[in-house]
Amino acid sequence: MAELHHLKRLFLFRYRQFAHRGIDLTDSGTGTILPDICLTGPNGSGKSTLLAELYQSMDPTGAPVTAPDARLADALVLARYSTDGDDIYLARHAAGIKGDTLVLSTEIEQSDQWESLETSPPTFEEFHSRFSAYLLEEPVSPPSPDNRRAWFSPGVSLLDGTTAGDFYAFLESHLEERESQFHLYLRRLENREKTIAEVEREFEADAPHVPIALKEIWGSLMAPIGLRFDFSRANPVLLPDGDSLPFTALSPSIQTLLLRLGQVYSHYFGTDLRTGSLFLDTPEEGLSPELRTTIIDLYRTFLLTQKVPLFVATHCPLIEAQFPPAHRLRLKCEADGTISLEKGLAAAESDLNRILKSDFESEADLTSTRNTEARSNRYTRLKRAIQESENQDELADLIDEVMTMRKL
Repeated sequence: MAELHHLKRLFLFRYRQFAHRGIDLTDSGTGTILPDICLTGPNGSGKSTLLAELYQSMDPTGAPVTAPDARLADALVLARYSTDGDDIYLARHAAGIKGDTLVLSTEIEQSDQWESLETSPPTFEEFHSRFSAYLLEEPVSPPSPDNRRAWFSPGVSLLDGTTAGDFYAFLESHLEERESQFHLYLRRLENREKTIAEVEREFEADAPHVPIALKEIWGSLMAPIGLRFDFSRANPVLLPDGDSLPFTALSPSIQTLLLRLGQVYSHYFGTDLRTGSLFLDTPEEGLSPELRTTIIDLYRTFLLTQKVPLFVATHCPLIEAQFPPAHRLRLKCEADGTISLEKGLAAAESDLNRILKSDFESEADLTSTRNTEARSNRYTRLKRAIQESENQDELADLIDEVMTMRKL
């Protein structure tokens, strides 16, 4: 039984505007799996569609992000994977439509029919007929429990295919789990002669607590405007004077960012992953330009030691600029209505205006000194107002506004 390790290539056939498109997920020079990929392009170009099929291909047996679409009954997805032995191909219906999954040898790439895929994109049934001689009898095993997947888009948040939940459910589950672990630790024979304070210190040192780590992570984002967290309170957001606000007093985009960072951290925290993946669909929505320039690095900080690949779909050059050119895939709308894929043009570390011009074909100026100065002055005034206001409704509005423009 073949166990799938890494997705290496993905092809879409007869899939709406993707008549025939392929993505190589390996480095052309070394053959290693790319650590991250950024899909860019205008609205309606298919970024989210392509991202969803990449997500589905990480676990072909799992549930898709979106409901099956009967209009894609003729569409085909073909994916190449590494295994414990030789690489294999899997062919399946597109967009989560259930049906047979074909397991094939990579020798299909040497067949006479391989070159015809681009000129004559097949349906699933046609593909089965063309390449029946390369079918393998070996079944594919379900993904390992360590193959953790996370998907975050404006409307859907999934952890291993299950709805991720809200802030209070997230916090409650971790606090209850931690309390149970502490009581078991406290009853150990070697701890009976120690004080509670000694046991607590040793417990925290032995097994770091997810909420404690998040308190530092979230605090680093909120501290510049004088906010901090105290998870022992029903309303955990603390104002400079010590009064508290509910988490929901923060703007929806900031709530979403903080919760997703926490969910990603806890989902991969302390694991020894052989495989895994994180998908972010338009993570920039509702965030300030300053936060957009750092959000990818925030996620990468959590994934670095786990070597979890990061897949992002965005139409924001501030997000795209955080990926090297070879890791950026540009979706371009052609005159005939199809979509082509091209690698990013602007070199790594290019300024934003160059990326806008080369990869987005825009002449906009994102570095206006006048705009930067005005935003800085406005930020200073808002921060001072937060320190001085005593009205909680007004405070919530001020926090919302300043967090959409603050600099980290």
